[in-house]
Amino acid sequence: MDWSDEFLAYLELKKSLFFRYIPKDAVLEYISGALDLGYKGALEIENNEIRELYTAHAIQIHYIETSAKIGSGMVRAEFEYDHRGRHKVFLYAAAIQELINTTGSTEKQVEDLLLVHEWFHFLESERGFAYEQLPPLEVPGLFGRKRKVMIRQLSEIAAHAFVRGYQQLPVLPLFYDVQELVKNGQLSEEEMVEEYKQFQEYK
Repeated sequence: MDWSDEFLAYLELKKSLFFRYIPKDAVLEYISGALDLGYKGALEIENNEIRELYTAHAIQIHYIETSAKIGSGMVRAEFEYDHRGRHKVFLYAAAIQELINTTGSTEKQVEDLLLVHEWFHFLESERGFAYEQLPPLEVPGLFGRKRKVMIRQLSEIAAHAFVRGYQQLPVLPLFYDVQELVKNGQLSEEEMVEEYKQFQEYK
């Protein structure tokens, strides 16, 4: 199976409630647009050490021992915006340990990966969200009318591309999410093969 950026991003995009409304010929366009935003953003700051950036912008890092979940996955980190500029990032210890076990990376490597991801969301809070830079999607509204919505998953795809570009990773970090789902029995290899077959239909 080819763990390409596009396939991993497709798995993320499918989490959107609006995925079923995306025209088939627009799926890869949305994916490419989000990936490009992330990679281009990483080129702007690739020579900076992430913790130095946090210090320079007075972003506090807080470690949380308890775990948090969104859907079937554990929350590893969260960026909290503050209009007074007192931004915070929360790192969840249990999820970090699980990622360490999955990747075989050191604690610092995993923490840095998460800090880079949340740095992208900090940049979004300063410059505008990535999903706002891509075309809105028309979906059914009330009384047969159409309404336009933004696909928020595009920001997550861009963030993962940002991390891969910044840290020169061999794959999008989304790959580690898939590994954890398979490892925890939440996703079978057969289901993943089927997902890949469906993805091939968009090419």
